[in-house]
Amino acid sequence: MEFPPHLFSYRCLSHRRRSSLVVCLPGLEIFPGDLLISDGTEHLSRTASTLTLSTESKKSKWPFTKRGMSKVKQKQISDLENLLVSLEIGDCTDHGFQQYKDKSWTYVMKIQKFNPETRAEQKEKKLQQAMWEIFTSECTYFCDRLLVMEEVFLNTLKHLQSRGWLLDVDSWRLFANLRKLSKVSFDFLTSLLDVIQNSWKLSSLVAVLSKFQELVCHSHQKYCLNYASANLYLNNLKSREDFGIFLKWCEQNEQCKRLHLSDLLVSPLQRLTRYPLLLRGIWKRSTDAAEKQSVQTIIKQVDNSICDLEGKVKWLESFQKFQQIQEMIVWPPIWERNKVFLPEASSGLMEINECGRLDHVAMALLLPPVLILQSFTSFQGRAVTLKRKMSLRHLLKDNMAEGLLSPANRQLLYEGRLSLAGTTKSLDVHLFLFDDLLLITKVKNAKKKPGALDTGLRSPSPNPELHGMGRDGTVCSVLDQPIALDRLVLKNIDPFHSAGCGLHNAFLVIHQNRYQQCIGIFTLQAPSEAVKKTWMSHIETAVTAYRNILDPPRPSLRRLSVNESSEI
Repeated sequence: MEFPPHLFSYRCLSHRRRSSLVVCLPGLEIFPGDLLISDGTEHLSRTASTLTLSTESKKSKWPFTKRGMSKVKQKQISDLENLLVSLEIGDCTDHGFQQYKDKSWTYVMKIQKFNPETRAEQKEKKLQQAMWEIFTSECTYFCDRLLVMEEVFLNTLKHLQSRGWLLDVDSWRLFANLRKLSKVSFDFLTSLLDVIQNSWKLSSLVAVLSKFQELVCHSHQKYCLNYASANLYLNNLKSREDFGIFLKWCEQNEQCKRLHLSDLLVSPLQRLTRYPLLLRGIWKRSTDAAEKQSVQTIIKQVDNSICDLEGKVKWLESFQKFQQIQEMIVWPPIWERNKVFLPEASSGLMEINECGRLDHVAMALLLPPVLILQSFTSFQGRAVTLKRKMSLRHLLKDNMAEGLLSPANRQLLYEGRLSLAGTTKSLDVHLFLFDDLLLITKVKNAKKKPGALDTGLRSPSPNPELHGMGRDGTVCSVLDQPIALDRLVLKNIDPFHSAGCGLHNAFLVIHQNRYQQCIGIFTLQAPSEAVKKTWMSHIETAVTAYRNILDPPRPSLRRLSVNESSEI
């Protein structure tokens, strides 16, 4: 087959050395094998002068560009500071409860004279003091915590965002349902104040507390579930210069009373755990049996709400921990393992020489003529070798283990970094011990692309090392198949044999199949003897617990003494 000569014309200033080149197209493979050879000095001198000029221009422009960028950044920071100075923060004392928070019950009864007709007995005075303690502590919580966060921080952030600053800061991730908490606390204070001003009767207080579970506890649960994420999000935002200026300006406000935002964010959690203590004070001082039973019911509801919150927090931490691990772990394809071989067969081989002729060397599958013309017009005047390969990879699923860590009932018991002894050198590995399997992964440092934004994790990791690995882009590539704990055998290596083999603090993890045959051995080394003992203890405990689940131990039956008869 002849090709037109104009398809293979080339320039006169340079020519290319004849070599084979494999072209990369769908279904084809390409390998570079071409070298450009120049015939004239004019082209070389032009190229060298252009390179020198571009280098000098880059060197001369860089200081001015950097200086200009710094000036622009300084101007932006100055504009942000001027905008903050011009702001006026609302007063947290406008709601009327500020006057009560620091007053004692005795002072209020003398000065404010709530319900002066009533002459309370000693027991009733104790009950009124307990009711007043709930009211004043709620006033302090509302005025010095919730309102400060809302007026000083949240409203200021919203104002800055309306002016084009800190637009990428998510106020919900930071403050959650803070406005809802403020409204619920304000309504609760209003109801308590009505009870105190009108009657001081426990029956009226019980009527107010009957909706405590529905309103106060429910809104606090929603906030507490977001607290861990908010705290970590705040730590990530502190590294930014613009947010740091905003945070410093807000914390210097006199209404914060030298408290940082992190101190204020934790206050709803502390308040929720204090409610049962305050309610028990009322229960102890109440005299009526029916009212006492009503208060006891409310206390039990609040305790159940806190227990339910703890369960939700643990589940959320476990879920977010698994989500973080899934993002870090990489499952390599099965054909990249050393034990797996997938044959590849050549299905077609073609060659185009410099004369423009297509020689069929082994043409099992023909390519379309349009594809051939498009493929070789850019490689003019050269011999091109084109080879198409067939593979069996399409018969296998690329990632068969992507859902392995998804079950919600799986628990991560322990994880950490060890060293795996190899034939030539040791390998840094990260082990994940779950309640049903052990996963050994190889640590790979993946460099982040320049300019990439670090959004931060939504939940803190219990292990700082794991959290740091997630932030710096480190990934863990699965080294071998997961080891089920009922197929795992743990062997200790004593110091004498470890020293003879050049190992330190070593132990063996043996992987067996269902026929008790060894299919994998991993020689792991710990940085110290204490770490080694900790790992072996966790693995042994997990293996024993998992085997007991699969095959629970049967109770031993006592042998009953049988009196043998002398008769046959």
